Amino acid sequence: MPTFGWDINAEWAKGPNLFGEKGSYLCFTCLNAAPSFIANQLGLHTVAVLAYTAPQSVTCAQGSAAAFQKYGFNVAVMDTSLAFGFTDLGSDVDQMKSKGVQLVATCMDIGGEVNIAKSLRRAGLSNVKFYAPQGYDSGTLAKYGKELNGIYFAIEFVPFEDAKDSPGMQLFIKQMNALHKPINELALAGWINADLLYKGIKKAGPNFTQSSVVDAINTFNGYTADGIRLPVNWGFPDGHGPANNQNNTVDVGTEACAAFVLAVNGKFVPQFGKPHQPFLCSRKNPFPPNLDPQYRYYRPPLPGEVLPPNATVPSTAPATP
Repeated sequence: MPTFGWDINAEWAKGPNLFGEKGSYLCFTCLNAAPSFIANQLGLHTVAVLAYTAPQSVTCAQGSAAAFQKYGFNVAVMDTSLAFGFTDLGSDVDQMKSKGVQLVATCMDIGGEVNIAKSLRRAGLSNVKFYAPQGYDSGTLAKYGKELNGIYFAIEFVPFEDAKDSPGMQLFIKQMNALHKPINELALAGWINADLLYKGIKKAGPNFTQSSVVDAINTFNGYTADGIRLPVNWGFPDGHGPANNQNNTVDVGTEACAAFVLAVNGKFVPQFGKPHQPFLCSRKNPFPPNLDPQYRYYRPPLPGEVLPPNATVPSTAPATP
């Protein structure tokens, strides 16, 4: 049975018939370079990594810390002992203040992130920046407002604020507005899932079966849902699993890309991209030796631009019928 959903659990990689909206493979123990990109772009050097005691949160924090250490950042505080719903950071605040922490990267929900930000501001650390793995949502802005100031988010789709550069995103927003439905990542995941199923059925032909739809989708490389998200290679096996994951050092695919946004006074503001190119990228298999500009490139490529050899292979995904 071809099955589609929101890829937030490792189980999505267990079969060729399982299709997540951003690919079906997650590696919680692999390097997480997004916080390092943020620190590099901001010229920061001293960081803290915080997480809940849940195993998934702990391994995520270890991936962030490993990337910071690889790229020469000072991980001054590392705490994976926080309980969900905590209200007191204990000695962590004192350590971050005494050690001059400039960026806090977490592996927790947005409520925990806001608690950390509020704790540091009460301690007089109002200039510290934050990385949050989730929370890019208009509902989050409505709930927390300016309490989100200084929090950066890394996302794998075109920011809603940059929809003008994506025909697929423009259509999604138009339809959601017409239905008076919220525009957020979860709704977008459902939209992408539906688009992928529809294109799989069209590719399989009028006499399609469950297996022929699965086979059809698994020929799609460079699938972007009409410019909504980063490319997924379903037919190059990294859509369902790692291209090379020896010693848990390499994640799915051969490139690391993200679009970044910053919460500023009740709004999300895109960061670090270029005009019409919201995604900041580097190779991932392996990661580059440093974060110098020579190892960076931007997506989608402009006319005439040639992507590095490690970038996603050319698209074989069909256009919207």
